[in-house]
Amino acid sequence: MQLGNLFTNIPNQLPDELFEDIVKTPNIRVERILSDGHSTPDGEWYDQAENEWVAVLQGRVFLSMKMDRPLLLMSAITLTSQHTLNIA
Repeated sequence: MQLGNLFTNIPNQLPDELFEDIVKTPNIRVERILSDGHSTPDGEWYDQAENEWVAVLQGRVFLSMKMDRPLLLMSAITLTSQHTLNIA
């Protein structure tokens, strides 16, 4: 992806989520993710070893997370434009 406006070069149709690296080094990755209502299939969890910081620039996202912390086993969060969330 070329650096520039994050709201340009958006495909008219997104059969799958689109992931584009903006910056990638051994210690950090910044990516633009375009989604149009995509979700992990029911009954499956998307699991990753990396921490993640999410910024919603347009639209909204609904996250449901299983946490490995006492007293917080499940969390559901809705983020709208200009919200951020650190998932560690």
